[in-house]
Amino acid sequence: MVLQTLRDNKFYAKLKKCEFWLSEVSFLGHVINEKGISVDPSKVSAVVEWEKPSNVKEVRSFLGMAGYYRRFVKEFSIIAKPLYMLTHKNVKFEWTNECDLSFRVLKEKLVSAPALALPELGKRFTVYSDASRVGLGCVLMQEGKLIAYASRQLRKHEENYITHDLELAAVVFTLKLCWHYLYGEPCDIFTDHKSLKYIFTPKDLNLRQRRWLELIKDYDLNIQYTPGKENVVADALSRKAMPSTLNYVITEFALMHISYCHVEVSEADTQVILESAIPKRVLEAQQHDQLLQGVKKRIDEGRVGNFTLDNSGAIRFRGRLCVPQKAQVKEDILREAHRSRYTVHPGENKMFQDLKKNYWWKRMKIDVANWEDHLTLVKFAYNNSYHASIKCALFEALYGRKCRSPLCWDVVGEKSILGPNWVQKTSERVAEIRQRMLTAQSRQKSYADIRRRDLEFQVGDHVLLKVSPTKGIVRIGTKGKLSPYWPILDSSSGWKISLSVGVT
Repeated sequence: MVLQTLRDNKFYAKLKKCEFWLSEVSFLGHVINEKGISVDPSKVSAVVEWEKPSNVKEVRSFLGMAGYYRRFVKEFSIIAKPLYMLTHKNVKFEWTNECDLSFRVLKEKLVSAPALALPELGKRFTVYSDASRVGLGCVLMQEGKLIAYASRQLRKHEENYITHDLELAAVVFTLKLCWHYLYGEPCDIFTDHKSLKYIFTPKDLNLRQRRWLELIKDYDLNIQYTPGKENVVADALSRKAMPSTLNYVITEFALMHISYCHVEVSEADTQVILESAIPKRVLEAQQHDQLLQGVKKRIDEGRVGNFTLDNSGAIRFRGRLCVPQKAQVKEDILREAHRSRYTVHPGENKMFQDLKKNYWWKRMKIDVANWEDHLTLVKFAYNNSYHASIKCALFEALYGRKCRSPLCWDVVGEKSILGPNWVQKTSERVAEIRQRMLTAQSRQKSYADIRRRDLEFQVGDHVLLKVSPTKGIVRIGTKGKLSPYWPILDSSSGWKISLSVGVT
């Protein structure tokens, strides 16, 4: 049949290059047999001896080879994330424990890749898709047999998507990835987000949803709901950052200055090990501080009693880390102590005692107490910054002119505006600012009204009656704000409400 098809299309095969009655065939790194498609062992045997990459070029080479077989590897994009991070621009090449773990896991996955079934055109396909705050995942099946599975990490802008858009993005990701299977073929898509069943009959769609809907309409598919507990494969592809028996890494927390977070997951418990970046930065600052380098020299000579060196070579004063006086890391420590959501800002004395447990520098208490001296400058900057609602700075709105430093008075001189001129200019400025604020209020109201609908009452509806002290109505009945709902009797001219008690 194959030879006849070739002859009908005017293609001819060379006899010495043909083999017949084979139980399996190797083709482009794949093995095809009665069980389906699997990875060619001869192609991945060299993976076991693959040496650890030493630069970005070698990492890209390994990922290029491994990516060719990604359809056989469950959670490929999540497992390979630490390696992909090394290939980004302006990223220092540093082979960490998580990179080594990702490298070893990928090699094991490639060697033991499972067999995938061959799709049969004309038969109905089944897709399971899911999304999480980590990534997107999907599984393509046919009559209970696995055809392919895939996953990818969320892009930066996708992390801001609402849940509905994330789940819809998982469906679109599936269609774009498997279009050569699904286009023109009947397909059932199962998702654990119930509202996607009604994606074809919505009232309001944003531009992104409309664009995706146009893509979905090109396919013959039926979106069905399945509980999250039953959608286990796609859910695992989208959620799990690593297999539960392995370690995985959560990268840097900028606010907490955490450079390393190691999570060990087991059936019994979960352990989180955090490592702050501040001690390393303090050590680097000490190496560039002449005063502390002199202290280190005296420590080596045994002439300093209160100063010691720890295992990392950092200088400590009575067990506390010495912070150079003019280093940027000192400002970062103070800033973190004041702005962090975890320090609560308990006051200068308590804050000093907390910092004193771990750090030391000269005039430390004065630096902690004098932090509030900067608030005057902060207030000055805020009052002289542009405000979109009034279209000018607060200082300009109050005094009718831009703020000028003392240097400006030597150039233009000081002019006094007294009496009627001052009143007139101030009144004009107030009217102008009031109009600008009304414009800003109207603009903000238009944004809020997008998701609001007009409230219409019908005869028979039960409503609450708002009390109005200006009209002499202080309370309805004896319950006050806990009064029951009152039915509407007539709406032909205003609203006629049935009150069973008097109004006071």
